[in-house]
Amino acid sequence: MAILKRKKVGIVDFIHPKDGAIDISELRTEDTENDEPGKLVSDIEAYEEDWDFDKHCQLIEGEKPTIFKINFDLLYNRAKDIKNSTIGGQGKEAGFKLGDFSFEVVKNVLVGIEYASEVPLCDRIIYTTKHKKVSDQTMTELLNAGIVEDIFSFYQHHKDDPSLLKKK
Repeated sequence: MAILKRKKVGIVDFIHPKDGAIDISELRTEDTENDEPGKLVSDIEAYEEDWDFDKHCQLIEGEKPTIFKINFDLLYNRAKDIKNSTIGGQGKEAGFKLGDFSFEVVKNVLVGIEYASEVPLCDRIIYTTKHKKVSDQTMTELLNAGIVEDIFSFYQHHKDDPSLLKKK
């Protein structure tokens, strides 16, 4: 079979598993006698395993989550920067640089953050860029919020099989 070019995926929405708009209340059905005690509407652990939001999570009615925009169609120079970040150092420090790699991935694939209009500006992580990548200031705020590794994990999980993604 011939090698075919990959279909473009484009920008995909990512909702962080700790977003307050995800419904984590106990599951209730019309038949309360058959309710499983402790079972939640959204299964965050399952979501963190396969990153399939629609399969495992529901939003609270009327709530809008924070949306992280992830680009799955990297240009050559961005892909090169990511690849070059995996190995670095001289002498004793030469080797695989997982920390550099995960941060470089996020700096190159994150292309925006959308908040609900009611979230005050002072509470938002402000998306800024430097040289067409996420700025160090924004990366610091993402790191402090505990979001960088999850964006990295979401991207790594889907980059080789984008057919699992649904463009929003």
